[in-house]
Amino acid sequence: MGLKALKSPNDKWVNTRSVWNEHTYHVSNVNLDGTLPFPEPNSWAPGQSNSYRQNVQGQGMFSSPDLSVCAVDADMTTCRNGAAKVTAVVYNGGALVSQPGVTVDFYAVLDGGQSVHLGKTATTRSLKPGDSETVSVPWNAPPQTQGVKLKAVVTV
Repeated sequence: MGLKALKSPNDKWVNTRSVWNEHTYHVSNVNLDGTLPFPEPNSWAPGQSNSYRQNVQGQGMFSSPDLSVCAVDADMTTCRNGAAKVTAVVYNGGALVSQPGVTVDFYAVLDGGQSVHLGKTATTRSLKPGDSETVSVPWNAPPQTQGVKLKAVVTV
């Protein structure tokens, strides 16, 4: 028993609303000052968050962009010529617009587990909340006989 507080080891988690009052928390059952609304609004009702045990990012000083890679793919149509192209979709799941120029690194993870850096690029435009952008790098000399997993990492 007791209280366990979790945090990001590298401080990369987006801040959120600072109140969480119970195990069955939902945003509409506690006010920012800790008081309880009466009657409590139904969190699933129109105009509410329709969330359960999920906080909201809130407004103001704690709001931020939250970029992640939601898809990675390789265009292998020119592979026999010794080159391919790797693309990634960068998604903003945060509450604020992200600025252009966010770095995206691409890696190939070989069968033995080794990671090979394929290259890096950057987003070229601002991403509004819910918006995404596809970015790519050339992949010179992709292996033609070995299985490879691809990954992309956004560095904010």
